[in-house]
Amino acid sequence: MKEKETQRIVEYSKRNLGKEIIYCNNCKNDTNHKIEWAMNIFREIGEGKRNKFRDDLYQVYRCLGCDSITFLKSGLPSSNYRDFDEKGNSLVKRENKFIPENYDQLLTFRYDAPDVPVNIRKVYRKTIKMYNEDNLTLCGVGIRTIIEEVCKVEGITDDRLNIKIEKLFDKGKITEELRQGLHQCRLLGNVSAHQLKSLNNKEILIAIQLVEILLELMYLLPKRIGKIKKITI
Repeated sequence: MKEKETQRIVEYSKRNLGKEIIYCNNCKNDTNHKIEWAMNIFREIGEGKRNKFRDDLYQVYRCLGCDSITFLKSGLPSSNYRDFDEKGNSLVKRENKFIPENYDQLLTFRYDAPDVPVNIRKVYRKTIKMYNEDNLTLCGVGIRTIIEEVCKVEGITDDRLNIKIEKLFDKGKITEELRQGLHQCRLLGNVSAHQLKSLNNKEILIAIQLVEILLELMYLLPKRIGKIKKITI
């Protein structure tokens, strides 16, 4: 039997729409944008405490610098009554998709290199993909998994990642500064895995840069140094 579904559409008055700072592909920077149009579509599936909700927001932005147009679809995935706090705020992160995409803010697979072990490269590619798709929760989990995989390749075994990082440091594989940074990545991964709070792009981007430094230090730098030694001998 198909569940009952109700839908409510709300189109907002232009005079009630404000401004937001978002990235402009034309200006190549974060700029002030005027919201020209906005509409919410609310869906409720089922009845009672077992029902689920979905909230899709559509907005049209006009850049106040260059007059270019950007479209946003911001979706709140289907969730039930347990995914809201006592004030009615969603505990599930919205999924944002800008059209056109913010190309200058997309990350490339810089460390998807043959010298990096295959399993680490697979996790790294998925992690970057999650960042580019604005799925910061899974991206945070991926960052933690990259560290786990590096330790596994190095033969470091322990149920606790904090101990693995310490052993990586004790073996002289990482610097003191990177050791501290990886512990922060570990904590960020814990937050992502348990959805304790919403993450932001800046936090995740710094964590990605730290694990990229780890990959550089572990797998790419030794080969570069080896090439120099061959030249100088």
